Amino acid sequence: MCHCVHCRCLPLQLLGPDHPDVAKQFTNLAILCSHLGKYDEVEYYYQRALEIYQTELGAEDPNVTKTMSNLVNAVQRLLSCNKCLAVLKNHSPLFAGKLLSEARKVFRS
Repeated sequence: MCHCVHCRCLPLQLLGPDHPDVAKQFTNLAILCSHLGKYDEVEYYYQRALEIYQTELGAEDPNVTKTMSNLVNAVQRLLSCNKCLAVLKNHSPLFAGKLLSEARKVFRS
C-alpha cells in the first residue's frame, strides 16, 4: 500500500468504510500513487473506490463510470509499460531502465 495510510484514516473513522466520500479519498490516493510512480497501488485504490460507488450509489451513477474509466486506463498503462519493459529487458537492460524513467514522467502528466 501507499505510505499515505494516514490520509485515509479520518474519513474511514468518521464515515465508515463504505461511504461515497471514502471512495473519493480512494480515488485521490490512486491519483497520488500514480504521480509517485506506484502503479500497482493505483489499481487497488480505483478498485476499492469502484466497489463503494457501485454498492452505495448504483451502477448508473456517474462516479461509477468515471472510476471504471480511470481504472481501465490505469491497468492499460501498467500492462503496456510492463509488457514493453519485459521485451526490452531481454534485449537491452540499459535502455529498459531509461524507458521506465521516461514512462514514469509520462504517467505523472
